[in-house]
Amino acid sequence: MEVERVGALSYDLTVPDKDPSAQRGIIIGLLTLVAAWIVAVVGGWLALGFLANPRIVHRGFPIAIVAASVGATAWGARRTLSRARRNALLVILGVSTAMGLLAYNTLAHVKPTLPQVRHRLDSIELPPGFKVISEESHGDRFCRRGCPTIERVYLAPSDDPDPVRTMVLAMFDQGWKRTSDVEPENATTAISGTIFAHLGETSPHTVELTATRQS
Repeated sequence: MEVERVGALSYDLTVPDKDPSAQRGIIIGLLTLVAAWIVAVVGGWLALGFLANPRIVHRGFPIAIVAASVGATAWGARRTLSRARRNALLVILGVSTAMGLLAYNTLAHVKPTLPQVRHRLDSIELPPGFKVISEESHGDRFCRRGCPTIERVYLAPSDDPDPVRTMVLAMFDQGWKRTSDVEPENATTAISGTIFAHLGETSPHTVELTATRQS
């Protein structure tokens, strides 16, 4: 039986089937991350001018950043050894998560536009018997023609002695805050984030609510 002897100066000249380095996957992941972050922040800012629910942008776009970066890394490291591929994925996952949080913080501080002001009013659970009978809107996100404003008129039940009080107390119960030290039952204003609301009774059994994004 013959045994092949391997000397001290013998080398294995076989080309490995897979790359042992994670460098390729990391580079591709980082390039994708930068591009995805720019697209998400700029695209998210534009999308907030049309989408009513800001959570779609605030949460969806950062998640898309992480998914795109990790996916690109997995593709770039598809021909590397399993350990190198795992290391590349872990590195990009950590970096993209941090960048996703940064994008979330950036988009969350974009001031509401008309769709978000309307969405905030739509989310108010109206007291029993109240219903919207008219709405007007004006303003733009840059406040060049006035800041985004929604004016709504609500019809209140005829047996409600103070519909403004009923409406504002319902808003306070749902997370709106007082703007002064006035007792809640005597308040005519409320605020939610950067959206300021003023309530008044312009005619019997009606409530006129003006919600404006503060500049």
